[in-house]
Amino acid sequence: MKRTSLLLVVAVVLFGGYHLHDRLGGDPAGRGRRPDSGAAPRAATPVPHRSGGSPTTAAASAVICGTVTDMSTGAPLGAVTVSARALDDTGPPTSTTTDTSGRFSLSGVSTARHLIVYRIDAHVPFFQEQLAAIDGCWADAVLDPGFQVNVLVTAATPDGPRPLAGAHVTLVKGVSPSVPDPHIPPPEMRALVAMTDGEGRAQLLGAARGMYELRVTASGYASSVDRVMVLPRGTLAATLDRAAAVSGLVRDGEGRALADAYVVIAAADERLQNLAGRYREPVVRTDRGGAFRFDDVPAGPHLLLAIAPGGLAHQQALDVDAGASARVVLEVPAAATLRGRVVDVDGHPLAGAQISISARSYRAFGVVGRPELSALLRRGAVTGADGSFVLDDIATGIPIQVRARHAGLAQWERTITPGAVPASGINIVLGAPMTPPERS
Repeated sequence: MKRTSLLLVVAVVLFGGYHLHDRLGGDPAGRGRRPDSGAAPRAATPVPHRSGGSPTTAAASAVICGTVTDMSTGAPLGAVTVSARALDDTGPPTSTTTDTSGRFSLSGVSTARHLIVYRIDAHVPFFQEQLAAIDGCWADAVLDPGFQVNVLVTAATPDGPRPLAGAHVTLVKGVSPSVPDPHIPPPEMRALVAMTDGEGRAQLLGAARGMYELRVTASGYASSVDRVMVLPRGTLAATLDRAAAVSGLVRDGEGRALADAYVVIAAADERLQNLAGRYREPVVRTDRGGAFRFDDVPAGPHLLLAIAPGGLAHQQALDVDAGASARVVLEVPAAATLRGRVVDVDGHPLAGAQISISARSYRAFGVVGRPELSALLRRGAVTGADGSFVLDDIATGIPIQVRARHAGLAQWERTITPGAVPASGINIVLGAPMTPPERS
């Protein structure tokens, strides 16, 4: 069986959920034996995980080494590539290869905080937390062979589903954020990959029980991304629709085209929202004529969010048929003004209270993790001496999350719809924060 390379990547937090076991042999003084000394690495002993802190002694760079073995047989795993990179390092990783005894040694490794990722074909990927790299052979790992996952991919046709050959199938452990997180290994480091045969079937080796993302792509078809539970002897299924296209125009309330506006597409089904890879391009910008276009859109109900350059937004639902082309006009309405007053429980005005509209109001579109979008959508104000505030340039018709805070008082948070608020505004009462009861 062809063996792919094992990958060792350095990041900050442990990506849990894998059925693998590790042996960490600590050497706080940095005197661990190296493979080039001619002696075998000393036996490793378990080291409990500690939150925060750092080893007692750590040089500017370190040499780390270890041995990789198979859990079921105890045999060493040779000819495996091992790479290491610090969280804040964007350059190429430091790499080496295990020898026939499964041993490896990496020199010049940063002493920054690490997440070590072990990866080899037909074995469950393993993510091991280590606070810092110390000289020594502490990086031993025992890899679990895991089990095989069968996937059946079909194409939707008027006569019913038919097997789809040549589809790319990717099974990713855990859930990937719609915006890359440096604390989470990228999907390619957590993925099992295969291609369907003439009967639309694919086999993926090295899986463990747990939640995965199943991603299936094929030329001419919309991508399929779903969360699935993987169990031994089970078969996963995915049906791909012919790719659809969504295009349209973004205009202001007076019918004028809005250039450089952002348009975001998202699934109307909350279960599918913020799944990375569902859309080829989830965010586009309008051209000089206010036009935009999304390709390779899956069939079904979707949500569109248009954000004008000034931050005004408009949300609209849209149903898309498989293989069809849908066209829509998104009209960003005139801005609204939200007024209000903040008082304490006795009705006294509170000056200096902070009022904000969070980008979380648009969390269905994944804008919280997109700084360029969340900055446009945020609004804020501070109450005056009479406790009053005014928030301008508020989008109408979209429920928004309003938050009020004042030092020493409990936070107030509500979802409201501008345009449905009385002209007199909203009245916010901030009470004392709850305190836990004293233990007797």
